[in-house]
Amino acid sequence: MLLKHTPALTHLSLALTDDISGTSEILCAVAKHTHLRQLKCLSLNSFECEGETLRQIICKHPLLQKIDLENLNITGSVSFGDILGTLASDCPRLARVEIRQISQNGFRTVFRSLGDVELSKLYNGPSYDLDFFEDFMVVSKPFRHHATIDDWENLKERLIELQHDVAVTNRQHELRVWYEEMAWIDKEDSYFHRQ
Repeated sequence: MLLKHTPALTHLSLALTDDISGTSEILCAVAKHTHLRQLKCLSLNSFECEGETLRQIICKHPLLQKIDLENLNITGSVSFGDILGTLASDCPRLARVEIRQISQNGFRTVFRSLGDVELSKLYNGPSYDLDFFEDFMVVSKPFRHHATIDDWENLKERLIELQHDVAVTNRQHELRVWYEEMAWIDKEDSYFHRQ
């Protein structure tokens, strides 16, 4: 593995651009075989990975200042909420966290308290299109599938708040390339939270 021979690496960005199924081995190898002692920025985009593997990667790199997690399907018993807790407790230098489109065991996660916006006030089209456009809506504050936290917001406390705010929906997603952009393809339309 190439990363074994780059111990002075400070920025690592790993991204895939196709179906994420079967990609967990890549991050598993990173967790087992690499220790980048000077890593400050980590970006993971479009992977499936076990929560324990992601937690190991985070714990091995306590100097992280910025982490970007996007289009991930976290599997196994270590949840997305556990990952947020690990970031809060094991990365004391963290100054920025960006989280977008995370699913857990194939089901989309949401932050319950974020994005409390009435879509009907922003969209004048047919009511049957509201659910479709809801996922593409851009608002001026974080919305329920995306959170950005900076150090000026008391990052550690904010991560702990989000850890307790995250919920798993009954909405399944697959990551596919769609018109040369990454897009979540819905398998179900309801947003009821799973028990």
